[in-house]
Amino acid sequence: MSKKTIDQRKERSEKRIKKSLLVNISGNSIEEVGLTADISSQGLLLITPHKIPYQKELTILIAAGDELFNISGEIRWMIISPEELSTNMSNRVGVKIKSAPEKYKKYIEKLMKKNPVKKKLKKSD
Repeated sequence: MSKKTIDQRKERSEKRIKKSLLVNISGNSIEEVGLTADISSQGLLLITPHKIPYQKELTILIAAGDELFNISGEIRWMIISPEELSTNMSNRVGVKIKSAPEKYKKYIEKLMKKNPVKKKLKKSD
């Protein structure tokens, strides 16, 4: 069996940082917990134990150490595992950030400085 995908992905304009943070996801008739798999100032990859019903608007509360960031976003894509293949954290949700507090953006900048993204070297002929 293959995974069900709802996909509206476009090429990312910003590199993401692999970071596992606890999140609370809420929206129209949902309340779910999950983890981030990667983050940036423009988007998040969330991993959840249950399927999240597709909806445009989500509120995501991110716990990062002593900080809590309240972020508004929209689902861009989902990969949902079939029930019989589902493990505890097997559903993936790509979220585009619509609004985030300034302290979240500063947190991302700090992470980028600590973990610079390595550029691939082009092979010369």
